[in-house]
Amino acid sequence: MVGIVASELVERYNRPPSCSPRRLAGRARLARSIEGINITAAIASQKALLHGYGGHPMAAGLSLDPANLPAFRRGCRAT
Repeated sequence: MVGIVASELVERYNRPPSCSPRRLAGRARLARSIEGINITAAIASQKALLHGYGGHPMAAGLSLDPANLPAFRRGCRAT
């Protein structure tokens, strides 16, 4: 379900979203990308903030503490 929502957001806004299922309290997230943005490379640039990540240039999954989310967002925008 989270993947479907992320895909809809890509289509609607042409921006790479990151979504988190509520039952995981924000720890696990799913990201989708758009053409020209390697989402896995952007996530990897912030690996010091993560518990883990994986994927391919157009989609990825990651795990981080909710407290690290603001720093993660800032870091990914800078890449």
